[in-house]
Amino acid sequence: MKSLLGMLDRDLTFWDLEADSDVDAIAFLADALRQKGIVKDSFKSAVIEREKAAPTGLETERIGIAMPHTTEEHVNRKGLAVGFLKRPVAFRAMGMPEKEVDTEIVFLLALTDPHGHIEFLQELAAAFERSEILVAMKEARDFDRLTEQVRALA
Repeated sequence: MKSLLGMLDRDLTFWDLEADSDVDAIAFLADALRQKGIVKDSFKSAVIEREKAAPTGLETERIGIAMPHTTEEHVNRKGLAVGFLKRPVAFRAMGMPEKEVDTEIVFLLALTDPHGHIEFLQELAAAFERSEILVAMKEARDFDRLTEQVRALA
């Protein structure tokens, strides 16, 4: 969870995000990363295409999440945009693309290490198996409270 804490950014954390689809959620978060210069113009379309080919929806005990990302050539520097969706949207499940996950939190990753992203994703997935972390994050509704909750539950 230390990696997550280090990447959380007040300006890239959104509560009550309105999205009608996985593409809408990705597009909003990708635009936010682009506005901060974290990613290149090509990032948004690359993430959307990668999500079609290798979905990232993950069903946890209580909250569905997604961790879309793409390759490092679309990234200027490491970053993370987090969207807490107002209403769940369907993301296809990681490893089971025929299954849909009602996703409530989207972690859009901008990673620069071509090999380290797998370790980071594994760390996040392992941490999020404890659904109380995700519930606490969603209910925080304030960035300072969010980071306190993550630190306390790490």
